[in-house]
Amino acid sequence: MAAVVQIPVIGMGGVATVEDVLDFMACGAGVVAVGAAGFVDPWLPGRLALELGEELRRRRLTLAELVGIAHRQQVRL
Repeated sequence: MAAVVQIPVIGMGGVATVEDVLDFMACGAGVVAVGAAGFVDPWLPGRLALELGEELRRRRLTLAELVGIAHRQQVRL
């Protein structure tokens, strides 16, 4: 979708782990929203932001490189 339209894509729905965030961003979401899981754990959004930074460092990727990577190459995150 991000490759077809020139509007910001927001990933939302079922976000509870850093893997969910990685998947949404790899598919083209520039930002990811935490919904219901944030009511169960109000600290989840902050924790996911920290974990995302750790995962990006571990995988040697920048945020810009991650966004839409699934459309550019066959990768397994």
